[in-house]
Amino acid sequence: TIWQYKWGKKKRSFPMKLGYFGPLGFAVCFLSSLIGATGAVLNPFYLNYGVEKEELVATKAANSFFVAIVQIGTYAKFGALDGELWWYGLAIGLGAACGNFWGKKLLGKMSLKSFRIAVIAMMVTSGVVMVVQQLWPFL
Repeated sequence: TIWQYKWGKKKRSFPMKLGYFGPLGFAVCFLSSLIGATGAVLNPFYLNYGVEKEELVATKAANSFFVAIVQIGTYAKFGALDGELWWYGLAIGLGAACGNFWGKKLLGKMSLKSFRIAVIAMMVTSGVVMVVQQLWPFL
């Protein structure tokens, strides 16, 4: 990712078309249902489609919301959600609402280049954390 976007200097690293998002969304949501979260997996696709700053954050939020609604319904139907987990979800949701408020203020002050650098840095950090978590038991 660092080399792919040259730390935000390169606007796009591969061509992305609107029609790719359907199959991509299915694959990412399927993986999210299996492993819990996919984090920044869609970011390179959004960036290469030209979605930036507020649009990227809003698109990811809408995507996450609809995926979560389906997952909550599915997990509740199969009995994987009990009373205590609902409280955890509510607490996380309230924390997320506060984070969204503060994040929106910060996002408005960021330049487009700073935003791209921050997104790329988060993708790299997420990737490193996932790899380390998977390798940790073997170290």
